[in-house]
Amino acid sequence: MINDFKSLFNQNSTITNNNLVVGLSGGPDSIFLLFYIKYLKEHFGFLGSVYPIIVDHGLRIESNKEALKTKKIAAKLGFVSQIIKIKDKYTSGNLQNWARIRRRDILYNVAQKNSADIVLGHQYDDKIETIYMRLMKSSGFDGLIGIKEVTKWKEIKVLRPLLKIKKKEILNFLTRKKIPYVTDKSNFDYKFERVKSRKVLKLLKENE
Repeated sequence: MINDFKSLFNQNSTITNNNLVVGLSGGPDSIFLLFYIKYLKEHFGFLGSVYPIIVDHGLRIESNKEALKTKKIAAKLGFVSQIIKIKDKYTSGNLQNWARIRRRDILYNVAQKNSADIVLGHQYDDKIETIYMRLMKSSGFDGLIGIKEVTKWKEIKVLRPLLKIKKKEILNFLTRKKIPYVTDKSNFDYKFERVKSRKVLKLLKENE
């Protein structure tokens, strides 16, 4: 187990002993992140409290079922998670942006209440996709940096310790350890900008 993580994390983690609010979608990235935090607790004496938060956007029929499945996976890893449903309803505008803002506000409120940092499961492929999307929007040089490992939402520190790890490494790890995760069907819906960008980048890589 230790060697598995040593091969992926070749630098010191951005995670300290502060309390942590984990954005837990149930997808492979966030489940891998939770497993990594479990590893820190068991092998490096991580002392902070961990609050995995599952945000149910209520945008799909199966969202509640997926949230409950995610909660069970977290429990098997030794964590007590909380499902929080978004109360207001989506009406118009950019759907993913609407969901992102409300998810961010929920995580921020929990972190503020518990004097915690927020930790998210964005990984290397997410960073490349973000750079590509900003490039297509003619972002300046700052925008082309992509996602940063440590940022802040107001006074709350936001950590993304997986940015050097590729998606395929995460999937391979979860497969080897037989750790389940939830598959969000919206990740295959090409009406969303990130999904379209992911497809273009895959085609570019295949034809490079």
